[in-house]
Amino acid sequence: MTTTAYQDVASRYMSDTVETSGPGKLIVMLYDQLLADLATADAAFETGGIETIHRNLMHAWEMLRYMRQMLNQTIWDGATNLATLYTYFETEIMFANLHKDRARAQHVYGLISQLADAWRIAAERPVEYGATDAVGVG
Repeated sequence: MTTTAYQDVASRYMSDTVETSGPGKLIVMLYDQLLADLATADAAFETGGIETIHRNLMHAWEMLRYMRQMLNQTIWDGATNLATLYTYFETEIMFANLHKDRARAQHVYGLISQLADAWRIAAERPVEYGATDAVGVG
């Protein structure tokens, strides 16, 4: 199988996974990608990969913007606080990128990691934790 064929299969698998996942699982997938971007940027700080740092921090920033915009603040009272956190993370990531500040990016990683863990728990028990309401879907 050629590289392109593998990429096509992987792309189809990811598309099918996203399309068949519930809202809680989707939010966990977003957090996983966000953490992967931040981890890749962190590794690039070690090697001096300025372009990799920039690309991954910008992707993380874009994902946070998307996640903030998707919050439905009319049906979950915690959404406003979560949106404020996302805005804080966006700002910190932007400054980390502009100043190539590894410590700032690592700090955001640590905070987002804690949120991701909370979402994993909520996704396992969406009715108990109201996870579908939190993301404004369901």
